[in-house]
Amino acid sequence: MAAAIDDLQEFRRRGYPDDTSRAVVADRRELNTPERSALYRGVLSPEASRFRRSRLVAIDGGDARLSVLADGHNVVYTVANYLLGVPLYVATDGLLRDTGEIHGNPLPARIAKRSIGLVWRALDALPAVQAAEIFLDRPLEGNGGIGEELDRTNPDPARFLVSIVPSADRALVDRSRDAGIGHVIATSDGGIIDRTDAPVFDLARFLLDRRYAPRWLLLSQCGDGATDR
Repeated sequence: MAAAIDDLQEFRRRGYPDDTSRAVVADRRELNTPERSALYRGVLSPEASRFRRSRLVAIDGGDARLSVLADGHNVVYTVANYLLGVPLYVATDGLLRDTGEIHGNPLPARIAKRSIGLVWRALDALPAVQAAEIFLDRPLEGNGGIGEELDRTNPDPARFLVSIVPSADRALVDRSRDAGIGHVIATSDGGIIDRTDAPVFDLARFLLDRRYAPRWLLLSQCGDGATDR
């Protein structure tokens, strides 16, 4: 994997298109499916990596009163993939991602319940979180009933809200722009992060670190070209 990351960064330095470079490198290095996923989703340019890392915040201390806007399927599926034994890694932008590629597919019921329970416990235990709203994509809800389980197990409906919307991405971006409110977005979706100026809280990584203390694969430490020293 380290050699593939070095190859990709070398292609970037030469000005080749990213999509073409990733495909060539993945084939040349004979990467398996999880490795290809990590290369495509986890190895950003040094500039993009620095920009997104500068947006990351920790909210497990202090007296702040924050509103967390969470990308529900993104967070729940990341946690579920860990519980399923799917490889996870920390991308060069500092965000935890998985190689499961199962977003939108039904989760085993026990895994879904356990993942949702972990999400609620993490949010409920953070004193800085005054309120939270978890957004779910309506088109995906027929595949697993995550919204129903979130509603059923909500520990504090006065403080936490579950919203099923046509597009969670759009709702997160729009809500994060509300003036005068200390919004923090919880997602590892780069497309959402790059469309808003709100701080980013990696909720999935936070709760997994707190509960299981895993040793993550850090892509920023793989290969000479991955770390923007």
